[in-house]
Formats: sequence, structure tokens, C-alpha cells
Amino acid sequence: LAQAILAFTAGPDRSALAFCAHVPGRGTSAMPTKFDDIAKPANEVLNDDYPTSGHTLKAKQKTAGSATLSTQVDFFAGAPTPAKLAWKVPKPFGAGAVSIDKLEMDKSGKFKLELSSDKVCPVIKFEGKTADVKDMDKASISLTYTGSKTVFAKVETKATKPMDVSGELTYQCPAAICGLKFSPAVLKGQVPDLGVRAWHGAFVGALVAKDALGTFTGSCAYTQQTEKGAMKYAATYTHSMKGGAAGFALGVSCKGLYKMKVDDKQSIFCSIKHKCSKGVTSLVGLRYNLKKGDWGYGVELNIE
Repeated sequence: LAQAILAFTAGPDRSALAFCAHVPGRGTSAMPTKFDDIAKPANEVLNDDYPTSGHTLKAKQKTAGSATLSTQVDFFAGAPTPAKLAWKVPKPFGAGAVSIDKLEMDKSGKFKLELSSDKVCPVIKFEGKTADVKDMDKASISLTYTGSKTVFAKVETKATKPMDVSGELTYQCPAAICGLKFSPAVLKGQVPDLGVRAWHGAFVGALVAKDALGTFTGSCAYTQQTEKGAMKYAATYTHSMKGGAAGFALGVSCKGLYKMKVDDKQSIFCSIKHKCSKGVTSLVGLRYNLKKGDWGYGVELNIE
């Protein structure tokens, strides 16, 4: 897979790839765009930072050896252990060949583990993860190609079922990003998920087809630069080939601190993010349904 992609990116269109890698604000960074991030410009406005239930404290602390400890505590949740702990250790025991990306203990006492290594092959990142260290059936192994800023390729399989293969591939050109994502069902003839993102100036549009071309989701986002900060507007619409309209949402974000959106269920969401002091940020969200008359709120306090 790595050899095929290297040959592709080294072809006559390499100059276009180099141009694409320097287009500002188009999703190109140290890593290329993943398939699930094709609709990210709109999702950031419509889905991120809308807490509507619970009271959560999140804290992140760096320790010796570049390790990071993340803590999440849910107050008034009624659970016996309403806390979640996660460790990130880039060089466990001083060894840099393998990195512990996440060792997490959740509220139920289960341990999740994610490992990675990019030292075996310079253009391949090996990853292993499991949702429960006691159950190998939940473990998976993946290979990610890292030799290009415009091509993202990943193949993943279950540790106990090697033929249960899934993966994704995206490619970015100067004016668009296109990609596909497949599951084991593709080996039986099912069409993979397809997606494309295109942009012009401050406008970005995306279209994603899932469920064997049975569900289509279109989204768009527009960024307006003002003297007080950036204003972002976004909309998304989902259409099912079986049932017709499946949902929509409209939203606006001001400087990334104040957000508001409405959806097809006649619910209004709003949130406010406030920097209390250095390293301390609060986030308050509110939801109100015009049809049912019910409401909810959530509070988050982040300490880093």
C-alpha cells in the first residue's frame, strides 16, 4: 500500500500537490485530512461545544517524561465512581519506539489502551487499540500512511479476525478534498462511503454519502472576518433515499466563544465559552425545545 501511494504522489501531478499543501485554511496541516473530517468546517460550528446536560470538570496536567494526565469528573451524576482518568505517555520507561497514546480508566473501571509507533517504517504508523484490555475481541490493529501531506490512507483489522478489514483514503488537490471509507461489507459488494469537500474564497461546501449511497449529507460553512473576530455561519442537511428528509441544522459562531444553532426538531441551542484565568476555561450550554417545551443545560470547567 505504501509503495503504491508513493508512486502515485511522485507522479507528474506532484507540483499540484505541493501547491495544495500551501493553500491556507483548507485543512492541510502536519497531517492530511481524514474522511470523518471532510465536513469538519460545518461540524465545528454545529456540533462542538454544546453541553446541554451534566456538570463536568476536566483537568489536564503534564508530568515528568512528557507524560500527560487527563481527568474528567462528572458531578451530581449519581454514579459510584463518576470520574475518568487518561494517561498519555510518549516515551514509556524511556523507550521512544512505542508511544502510549491513551491509557484510560472509565467510570465502570474498564481500561482502554491505545499504542502507536512510527519507528519501524518512516512512512507507516502502526497503531493498536482496545476498548477493554481484558477482551481481545475488542482489539484492533491499523496501518496509516504518513508520507504525504495531501494523501491519507489507513487500513484497520480486528486482532482476532484478520479478514475483518476496514479503511479509508482521502486525497487533496488545489480546490477540493475527496475520499472514501469502507467496511468489511465492501468485500461483499457494498458501495463504500464517499465524500468530497470544495471551497472558494471564504465558502466551504461538503457532501458525504453513507449507507451504500442510501444517506446523503450536505453541509456548507462561511467565514466572515470582522474587526472584533471571525464570524462563522454553517448549515447541514441530511436526506435519506428511503425516508426523504432526515434532518437539518443552522448555526452561527462568534469568535469561537459564542454559539447558537437550531435544528429540525425545533430545538434551539446556545453556548458561551469564557476564559476565567490563564489555563482555566468555563463552558455553559443551554437547550430549549419549542415544540415540547422542555429544556436542559450543561456546565464544563476546563483546567490545563
